[in-house]
Amino acid sequence: MGLFDSIKEEKITVNCSNPNCLAYNYLLQISKKDLNSKVCDCGSKLKKTTESIKVRCSNLYCSSNNLIVSIQKTDLNSEKCSHCNSKYMKTSKSNLTLDDEPYTISKELKKSKIHNHEENQEDIIVSTGSGFFVSDKGHVVTNFHVINESNSIKFVYNDNEIDAKLIASDQQLDLALLKGKIENRNYIKFSNKSPQKAQSILVAGFPFGKAISDDLKITGGIINSLKGIGNDSTRFQLDATINTGNSGGPIVDKVNGSLVGVAVEKLNKDGVKAAFGTDSENTNYGIKASQVRDFLESNNIKVSVKKDKFKVSELEEATVFVISKRNKK
Repeated sequence: MGLFDSIKEEKITVNCSNPNCLAYNYLLQISKKDLNSKVCDCGSKLKKTTESIKVRCSNLYCSSNNLIVSIQKTDLNSEKCSHCNSKYMKTSKSNLTLDDEPYTISKELKKSKIHNHEENQEDIIVSTGSGFFVSDKGHVVTNFHVINESNSIKFVYNDNEIDAKLIASDQQLDLALLKGKIENRNYIKFSNKSPQKAQSILVAGFPFGKAISDDLKITGGIINSLKGIGNDSTRFQLDATINTGNSGGPIVDKVNGSLVGVAVEKLNKDGVKAAFGTDSENTNYGIKASQVRDFLESNNIKVSVKKDKFKVSELEEATVFVISKRNKK
């Protein structure tokens, strides 16, 4: 054995220098002497990493939520998930376990939202969701996260795209009020009654945008609980099927058609299974109609109380397809 055979090569931890590369968040070790000669499979140079931390996507709806990656500690506040553009969160293990504190689990689950259906068009991201008329003057309610950071907002009514203006929003409640230059005949009316457990409801919206069909989808179910995640009194739990694109859609009483709430969030199956060891089926949430009423009245929109007989066609004509566009960051 030669003198230098026993000297180990100094290793360093590196990652790809190109933030758009799929391997950007993955670390590997190479010999220090190879730093300037080796390149990533994408052709970009490798860079030496500093202190790294384990992270995962903070969005429980993201398909990569349970995928653990390592990033530089200094990049925690700037790096975002390559799948859904959500922020990363620190983690010390690969998955949530039953040993985690319930409060920690609840806090993470509360961040979940029904994703808008998104499509990339070069430098523009197109997001779609649902909304509904609340007056005959073109006022539409949807979720704030459907139109957040948008440069352009439209909604589709009678197969026509109507330019919409953001009138008001409440980020904490996740509500937004839009207005289009149109006079519509049908709109969702309210009830003077509070929601009840086991109350039969209908949910209307455009899950998965119009990828499946451009027809409005209506699902049925009941109210399971009068509180949301973490005992949130502004929300209620329902078992009607809700999917990506239902965000902002109306939840109405099955009998009289009055507004019960607005579709807003659901539990992620993978996140729940990792946390509790079992599957979650149709555990979804809506914003209570009382919160929507207060939001509208605080913005000088007078609500109407439902008195006439309910027809499903009214719900169909009052629900709209919302399209928002924003610049890709």
